[in-house]
Amino acid sequence: MLLLGLILLIVAVLGYYRYRDFFAPVVISSLSWGGVALLYALLNHGMEPISLKGLSVLGLWNLSLITGAFLFSEVNLKDSSCGNLRSFNPWVRDSFFKISLLGMIPMCYMAYKIGTTMLSGSFLLNLRMANTGLVESEFRYGVFEYVFPVAFVSFLIELLIYRNDKPRTRLYVLAFLNVIIMFITMAKSTILFTILSALVIVNFKRRISSRKMLWCGMTIFAFMASFQLLRSGGDDAGDTISDMFYVYTLGGVPALDQIVNSEMTSETKGQYMFAFFHNAVSKLEGEKKRPEKTHKNDLTDEHGYVFVPLPTNVYTVVGPVWIDYGWLGVLLGGLMTGSFAGIFFRLARKGFLWAVIVYAYFTCVLLLQFFGEYVFTNLSYLIQIILLSLFAYKFKYVVKWQKSTSF
Repeated sequence: MLLLGLILLIVAVLGYYRYRDFFAPVVISSLSWGGVALLYALLNHGMEPISLKGLSVLGLWNLSLITGAFLFSEVNLKDSSCGNLRSFNPWVRDSFFKISLLGMIPMCYMAYKIGTTMLSGSFLLNLRMANTGLVESEFRYGVFEYVFPVAFVSFLIELLIYRNDKPRTRLYVLAFLNVIIMFITMAKSTILFTILSALVIVNFKRRISSRKMLWCGMTIFAFMASFQLLRSGGDDAGDTISDMFYVYTLGGVPALDQIVNSEMTSETKGQYMFAFFHNAVSKLEGEKKRPEKTHKNDLTDEHGYVFVPLPTNVYTVVGPVWIDYGWLGVLLGGLMTGSFAGIFFRLARKGFLWAVIVYAYFTCVLLLQFFGEYVFTNLSYLIQIILLSLFAYKFKYVVKWQKSTSF
């Protein structure tokens, strides 16, 4: 792990000197994995050493992802010149803002009903258990769940085009709505995706100093620690935060190693990497629930946990693709993830504002690889982010309602 960490950190430094951007895909991915590998090798965390097979899997994933990111960050994509670039459609921006504001009212009501009608005594813990699917609730967000991506994209758009001489009210309102979404989902990943995406947007407009980035990192950690404490009830704060760091930052690596060295595979091939298509087919066939993910030679317990020695259901970005397709999944999954990131990074650097929004999301995907997979298993949300950003950027018309004058 020490050697892997050092190699990846060297790649991150070389990538920074090539792109002069901390958020370049080669830099952020290598920095994330390199930091985790180095911490795993140096800290006294009490977890088992990683096997040679596990290290080989991580090495192959990083090699394929970096290769894809480098190739598509460098290729000269055939798109229109920067002189033809434009900003976002004002009518679409207004529509996104109204949807976010009005849609949050029923969302908050449903969150209140979920948090107060479930068995746990903690309101916030109830929200988290319902959103992870661990406990079924009689209340559903339904179509209003689509308010989440609209509010997220709307916030990033307003942040991207904001100027100091413009009113800040809309930006502040959207920021507040996204904070509400953090509490509704009670997910640490939501905190990181929101704050880090905003940081990428600001950095795109003007370079952020290392000191400010450090402060942002501390803010993100403070938010995540606070959420973990709120969800854990009356447990000791020090132990809770320590467990959060070890389980969510480092625990995925030995958990993945256990899976790699077992015979655990998907019962149905592609149940993770093609989850979006399986869910779509299921809905077309009239199924109310998503297809359950089942495994051959399942080594996890009834809740999907392994012990490292603390219980964890975090298997890094590599876990789902390995369970689905083994070595081939690792190779192609890393290559595709890196290629997508490289394409959006390239378009963002060329000044296409819709791609800046999408790449801000992809930055979080790359940084959180030690935690989970957010491209194939979360493809529906990613497609919504892309379509909403493209629509706000490409739509040329303004829709106005007029009363009919006919008799």
